[in-house]
Amino acid sequence: MRQTGILTRSEEFGSIYYDYATDTFSAKVSTGKPLIPKSPLGIAWVIFGGCNLKCIHCYGNQEELSSTILSTKECLKICDQMIAAGIMRVVVCGGEPLMRSDIFDIIAHLKRGGVSVVLGTNGTYINETNVNNLVQCTRVEVSLDAATAKINNFVRPSRIKGGDAWNETLQAIEYCLGANVNLRMLTALNSYNQTHIVGMASILHELGVKDWALSWTIPAGRARFMYEELKPSSEVIEVGVREERRLYPDVTQPDTLIELLV
Repeated sequence: MRQTGILTRSEEFGSIYYDYATDTFSAKVSTGKPLIPKSPLGIAWVIFGGCNLKCIHCYGNQEELSSTILSTKECLKICDQMIAAGIMRVVVCGGEPLMRSDIFDIIAHLKRGGVSVVLGTNGTYINETNVNNLVQCTRVEVSLDAATAKINNFVRPSRIKGGDAWNETLQAIEYCLGANVNLRMLTALNSYNQTHIVGMASILHELGVKDWALSWTIPAGRARFMYEELKPSSEVIEVGVREERRLYPDVTQPDTLIELLV
């Protein structure tokens, strides 16, 4: 079951609040103390470097991540340290975190400590057997990068023989929505998929997805080696975003794409 309610943390300057339902922070300032929290409010945890995909724009870039795999015991110790430090929100990502057989035990441990968990995954390991475990997450973020299998699988090729990120991700979406997982779809825009915005919105609309976030591909990780080839056109994206908003206003959060139009 997903966490609900408000998590509160006391600070010298007042209080910090985290709303599990909306995944948002707020604060109440009651003293003249500096507005410096005693510890980070949130952490992104690259819990596993391995991945079954080799996305051409990957910021993680498996080849540059540590090949050392922390044991379950070591991960739970890290969880305890985060809980003790008052961390309120953790983004668990990779690599592909669902390749860890103990990932749901780790998430459950954080949840018992009151920590909000957002899981970042490529979706290809989500199935009808494990999808109910994802409900305990505040949100699950799954990546889809094109409106066609050809382009999506070019951008997100599988390392596994017979792997098909496109169809596996679409199936994952259906599993998540069927299990009432709080799902957000992510798309990294580049020169190959920048004309697919309306097409992807149409697919997500038909599937029933309401939360979709677009971002720029940036020169980091694997993308930095071919950024000039991947760099998207702001003009093309603006046309696509405006048309998507006109046709499918229910698919995106109201301000999700504002930064793309500035």
